[in-house]
Amino acid sequence: MKNNGERGITLIALVATIIVIFIIAGITVKTGVDTVKSAQFMSFQAELTMVQSKINEISVEYIRENKTLGVELTTYEEMIWEEKEQAVWNSKEVNEVLEKKAADKNISVEELKKGFRLCPKEYLADKLEFDKLERNYFINLEDTIVIALEKCTYEGKDYYMLEQIESSLYNVTYNNQITSNGTFEVEIKPLISGYQITITPKHDKYVSKWQVKYKLKDEEDWKTEENLTFDVDVPGTYDIQVLHSPDVDLGTQTITIKAGQTDEDGYYTQNSTINGRTQSTAYNPVIPKGFKPLEDETTRGAIWGNGLSAPTREAVNSGLVIENRDGSQYVWIPVDTAEIKLNRYTFDENGNVQVQGNAPISVEDKFFEEMETSLYGNTPATSIKKFKESVQNNGGYYIARYEASKREDGKALSIVSQGISTESEDNEINTKMLWNNVSQSEASNACQELYTDIKSDLINSYAWDTAIVFIQKYDNVVKNYSNRKDGNGTLKNTGDTEDIGCNIYNMGSNCSEWTTESVNDPDTQSSVRGSNYLENEKVTSSRVKTNKESKAYNIGFRSILYW
Repeated sequence: MKNNGERGITLIALVATIIVIFIIAGITVKTGVDTVKSAQFMSFQAELTMVQSKINEISVEYIRENKTLGVELTTYEEMIWEEKEQAVWNSKEVNEVLEKKAADKNISVEELKKGFRLCPKEYLADKLEFDKLERNYFINLEDTIVIALEKCTYEGKDYYMLEQIESSLYNVTYNNQITSNGTFEVEIKPLISGYQITITPKHDKYVSKWQVKYKLKDEEDWKTEENLTFDVDVPGTYDIQVLHSPDVDLGTQTITIKAGQTDEDGYYTQNSTINGRTQSTAYNPVIPKGFKPLEDETTRGAIWGNGLSAPTREAVNSGLVIENRDGSQYVWIPVDTAEIKLNRYTFDENGNVQVQGNAPISVEDKFFEEMETSLYGNTPATSIKKFKESVQNNGGYYIARYEASKREDGKALSIVSQGISTESEDNEINTKMLWNNVSQSEASNACQELYTDIKSDLINSYAWDTAIVFIQKYDNVVKNYSNRKDGNGTLKNTGDTEDIGCNIYNMGSNCSEWTTESVNDPDTQSSVRGSNYLENEKVTSSRVKTNKESKAYNIGFRSILYW
């Protein structure tokens, strides 16, 4: 009996032991499976985070540069991917996220889906330089939405997107920590018709989608743009606001779009007035291609304006200045039928004018006249007829602000000269020096064909005399300018004298100047105008006959522009 009992107890113990072993084995297997699933989910999350972060990084750049992301599929390839695609779009989890995003944009889910493109793992690895990817993706680049085509199932839930994972990098970094700190930059590019505005947000965190609101300053209603680059039709002063949400607002900036088509340095890319008209008038002059309006401390209140309307009459009458890339500056002489008329004039000792027209003007028994063809070999105007027609059609002309200096290519500059040459010094005229000691033909050649899109020439007697009338009428400081004298004995750099009227320097001082006017004398066939530093009997309106080949240190020249 005793032995039978011992054998029974041993059998029960054995059975119990076997049951315990099976229980332990089951727990171990379950724990291992859970560990594997957890590791798979973490791997899924890590890869999805990596792809999402990269898309966040490149989105703005790609959109701005019109780059695309994703592949074009053939019909056969579309059939291969169709099953995975439909599984994604049919997923309740995916649609919940997309419905929320579509609502934020005030569009339908179907419209949002149109922005997705297929990005196979091999394509993404090559395109975005990933080492290796385990999944294929749908990516909406504009809205920075990333969806994995192969789901990851964890604890009974299917995962396709980072937005589904509460503790993900996407939510923590890009949603919960967005602040209102930031600003934005505005770039304006002229188009053939209208203007392109590009907004660049400057924010301490990445924000996938900005909204731009804008309006003309004097309008009440705001317009809304979902893109950071958009076009406007008309110039003007605009208020621009950039925001992501009521809590993420980069503020409002006011910008002014001027009508003239200019490059990044402000030089006009076509002949245009300040407010965009291509046809000028006396009080709305064209700024020639390659020039820009000059507004600095030297222009004495001659301000072109904000680009929305023509300059004020006061600004025009003060002497509007333009500047070319070579630094040459010119002043607009307005000509109309009411106040300033283009003509040849003589002036009495009180500055009173007498209209002469194209009739010969008698001085010391010699006759001065503008001629289309020279009688005695001096260089006439390129076409005095075309000059007068241009002035009539465009309401004025430009006169060089300064006596000429020498450009590197042997053409005339209109700048504050950098050095002078006198009888007591080296005779050579170097670049940017005051260009005196020059013959009439040399001066004429130096003034012609200065620029490709506007005509240029040595100043003629119409331009010289009309400029005197303009200065005498509108300069509040200069009085009786036609009879200004110099004779101080010292030659100076242009712009270094007190002789300035309506922003034009030295017509009544420094150097007398060659013109295209002819004299009926075979020995002294050319006309020199103005007073100079050596002769105190000459005045601004003086006409002096001079041989065309004569060179003197008290004779220089200046150019004019028209079109």
